[in-house]
Amino acid sequence: VRRRCAVGGHGGGGRGAVRGRGNRLPREAQAGRAAERESTAAGGWRTACGQTPEKEAGSIVSAARSALSLCLDDRIARATAASDSFEPAELLTAGGTLYLVAPAEEAERCRPLFSALLQTVLRLATARARAQGGVLKPRLLLALDEVANFARIPRLSSYVSTGPGQGIQTLLCFHDLAQLAHGSGHDVASTVWTTVRALLLLHGQA
Repeated sequence: VRRRCAVGGHGGGGRGAVRGRGNRLPREAQAGRAAERESTAAGGWRTACGQTPEKEAGSIVSAARSALSLCLDDRIARATAASDSFEPAELLTAGGTLYLVAPAEEAERCRPLFSALLQTVLRLATARARAQGGVLKPRLLLALDEVANFARIPRLSSYVSTGPGQGIQTLLCFHDLAQLAHGSGHDVASTVWTTVRALLLLHGQA
C-alpha cells in the first residue's frame, strides 16, 4: 500500500514530473550564494535561540529537529542536490503534474516534506491567481489520497471553500470524518464536510 498525492495543472498533459531549470549563474557563484544564505540563516537561528529561555528553546529545537529529520535522509539529500531540482513555480506555469508517493510505513516520516511541498505549491498558486486577475491559469487540481495521514495543510478548509473560485480545485480522500478531525481539528473537518461541492461515500472493506 502506498500513500499518494498528485498535484497537477490542467492543460499540461500531466505525463511527467516538472523539473526546474537551474540557475544560470556558474556553479561556483551558486554555491557561494547558497553558503552565504545558509550562514546568515544559521547566525540568526543561533541568536534567536540564545535570547530564548532554556526550556522554551529546548522545545523549539526538538520540534525543529523532528520537522527537519527527513532532510538527513541520503535519498532526499541526493534528490534535492541535483542542478535540475524541482521548481514549484515552473509546475504552475507549465501545467505539469507532481506525484508524491510514500510506502504506508513511511507516511509519518515523510509528512514534513510532503506538507512543505504542498504548502509551497498552494502559496505560489494563490499568489499567481491574484496576479492573473483572481483565477489561476492553467487551473490547479490538488488530489490528495489519505490526506489525513501523510500531510498537514494549514488553512485546508479555506482552500476547499475558496479555492475553486481561484482556479484551485481540491479532491480529498479519507476513511471517515473522525480521521480528518484527528489530523486537522474538528472545526476544519466540519468546514470541509459542509463546503465541498460533492461528496462520495463508499462502504468500508470489512
